Amino acid sequence: MSQYISLFNDIIGPVSAGPSSGSTCAPNRIAYWLRGALGEDVAKAKVCFPANGGFAAHYRGMSTDKGIANGLLGRKSDHPDFVNAITNCQEAGIDLQFVINDEDAPGEAFFNVVLTGKSGKTIEAIVESTGGGCIMIWEIDGFAVEVTGVCHDLFIYTVPLGEGGMDELTNRIVEKISGINQVKQISDNGKVLIVIESTGAVPRETVTCLLSLPEVLQVRQTAPVHPVIYDASLPGPPFHNGETLLTFLEKNPMELWEAAIVYERTISGWSKEQIMERIMLLLDVMQSSIERGLDGNFTINPGIMPVAAGKMYKEIIAENISQIHMGVMDKCIYWALAALEDTNANGLVVCLPTGGTVGIASALIIGVGEEMGFGREDQAKALLTTGLIGLCMAEGNAFCGGSGGCMQEMGSASAMCAGGMTYYLGGTPQQALSAAALAMHNFMGMICDPVASLVQIPCVSRNLNAVGNSIICANVVVSGFNPVIPFDETIQAMLKVSKEMPYSFKGCGSGLMKTPTACAIEKRLYRIEC
Repeated sequence: MSQYISLFNDIIGPVSAGPSSGSTCAPNRIAYWLRGALGEDVAKAKVCFPANGGFAAHYRGMSTDKGIANGLLGRKSDHPDFVNAITNCQEAGIDLQFVINDEDAPGEAFFNVVLTGKSGKTIEAIVESTGGGCIMIWEIDGFAVEVTGVCHDLFIYTVPLGEGGMDELTNRIVEKISGINQVKQISDNGKVLIVIESTGAVPRETVTCLLSLPEVLQVRQTAPVHPVIYDASLPGPPFHNGETLLTFLEKNPMELWEAAIVYERTISGWSKEQIMERIMLLLDVMQSSIERGLDGNFTINPGIMPVAAGKMYKEIIAENISQIHMGVMDKCIYWALAALEDTNANGLVVCLPTGGTVGIASALIIGVGEEMGFGREDQAKALLTTGLIGLCMAEGNAFCGGSGGCMQEMGSASAMCAGGMTYYLGGTPQQALSAAALAMHNFMGMICDPVASLVQIPCVSRNLNAVGNSIICANVVVSGFNPVIPFDETIQAMLKVSKEMPYSFKGCGSGLMKTPTACAIEKRLYRIEC
C-alpha cells in the first residue's frame, strides 16, 4: 500500500523525548504498538539486537532502552516521565531483557522482540526503525505483514483454509468493517492470517463476533502510532516535488504556507483550524526546549560534552567574552545548542525532520522570527513553509544519517529551513526552492560519523553550522544569487550520492568515529574496543 507523506507524520515531528527520532522515538512506538497487539499488560520482554546492527552499540546511549521500556508501559514517546521508564518498568513487574545476538540483520535498524503477557500470551516480531520516528513491522508470529502504524490494523488468525475458503471468509469479515484501506491475505506453511488496515478502530462487539466464527483462532488489533491516520479514500497530494508545486501554484496562486495547509488537508482530512492548532503546539514545544536548554538544569548521560549553551549565551549577551558579532546568529547558534543539549538529556522536542537536527528549526523559526519582529502567527507560517519544502524533498528520502550520510539528515534540515527563512524575507516560491537547493549543495557528500554512536559529536556543531547555512542561503538567493542547479535535480543528486556512499560512511565506522580520542571515549562508555 502506497501511503501519502504527511507533514506531521514525516516532516515536522514526531514530538518525542530525545535524543533521536530513529533510535529513541521509533523503538518507543514499536514497543507501544506491539503491546497493543499483545492485547494485555506485558510480563516479560526480550529484545534482541543483531551484533552487526546500529542498536547493539548505542541502545543505552541513545535511550533506545528507555524508549522500549516506555512503550511497553503503554506510554507514548512524549510521556512526561520518559526519563524514568526503565525504573517504571521494573516497578510494574516487567522483566525486560536486552540481548546482543550474532544473527545478521538486513539493515542497521532491525531488531527482534518477543513479548509475554500477564496471562501467558505471546507475540514475536521482526521490526525496523525506518528513520524520522517511522516504523516497519516486518513480521508478526512468522507472518510477513509489513505494516507501518499509520492505520488501525486488525490481524485475524484462522485455521488452514483453501484459496476459496480464505476468500469467502475474508468477504464475510469485510462486510462487518467500515473505513477499510486495504485487506491482505497471508498464507505460510498452512497457517493463515488476514490483515485489515482501516481508518477507525473495529468495535469490541465486532471483534467478539469475529472470535465466534469457527474458522477464527485469534484476533489482534492495534492503533496508529502517528498523529495522522492514513485514509485511502482521500484525494491525495496535489503536488510531490518542486516542479509539481510550482505548477500547482501557477494554477492556484497562494503563499507557500497556504499550500502546505492545502496539501495536508488532502491527505489527512484535517481542517485548516486543526492544522494551525497542531503547528502552534509544535512551536510551543520548540520554545520550551530552547528555554530548558538555556536553563541547563540537567545532566546529559552519557556525557561526553558539558552542558554549556545557557552559560555561553549569558556571557555573549553580557559581552563578557570576545566575539566577532554576527547579529541574529549570536542568538540562533546558542539557541540551537540549547535545543540539542535538551534533546540529549531526554527533553521533549520536535524532530524536524529528526531528533539529531532539532536545533536548526527551533533556533531559526523562533529566533530569527523574534529578531525580525514576527509574532507567533508568522512563526507558524514560516514553520509551515519549512515543512512544505520537506514535503517536496521527501520521496525516497529517509532523512536519516544511517541511510544516506549526514547530508541526508543535517543537509535536509538545513535545506528545509533555508526555504522556510524566505517567508520572513518575503521571497517567492521559486526563491524558497532555490534557497533550499543551495543549502543542500553545501552539505552534499557529508558523512555521518557520530562519536560513540551518540548525537553529541559532531551532530551538535553541525546543527550550529546548518543554522548559518540556512540564513546565508536564504539571504543570498532573495538578493538575486542563482544556485544554477534546480531544487529537484539537487535532491535527486543527493539521493544518488547516498546510494553510492559506502556503508561505512553512514554512521557505521568511519570519520571522526575512528579517531584515537573517539575510540577512547567509546572504550570508557561501553568497555569495547573501537
